[in-house]
Amino acid sequence: VSTQSTWGLLTIMVFLVDWFKEIYGMNWRKLAERTVAVGVVLGSAYTIWTTLIILTNCESPVVVVLSGSMEPSYYRGDILFLTNYDPVPKVGDIVVYRMKTNDIPIVHRVISTQLKACLLYTSDAADDTPCVDLGGRRIIKKK
Repeated sequence: VSTQSTWGLLTIMVFLVDWFKEIYGMNWRKLAERTVAVGVVLGSAYTIWTTLIILTNCESPVVVVLSGSMEPSYYRGDILFLTNYDPVPKVGDIVVYRMKTNDIPIVHRVISTQLKACLLYTSDAADDTPCVDLGGRRIIKKK
């Protein structure tokens, strides 16, 4: 164990001990005030997230681009705000989907549609998935 990580751990432990001493030494009114304040912050965040879900018609209205496969349009770390109003993606649309095997959002651009049942996308991503089922529509990767 390095000296730097030991000092970091000790600093955290001292902080926690001081924090618990401060809480233990508070009168019940002050403790109730802080508890209510934390509850209001958490409740507000939940309310905002739920409102975004309803307004955008998406289960996850905000995603982060995790790979560089969409460059130069979107870069790794970019934040995307999603909507789900148009049920049929068109050529040029950006689609975000999740595979059943993992919960990571995948971002691609539609380059063509086939029989209105398939979307053809292109990507530099290193996935070996030739086809993905997207709610009744198949997404086929262009080689």
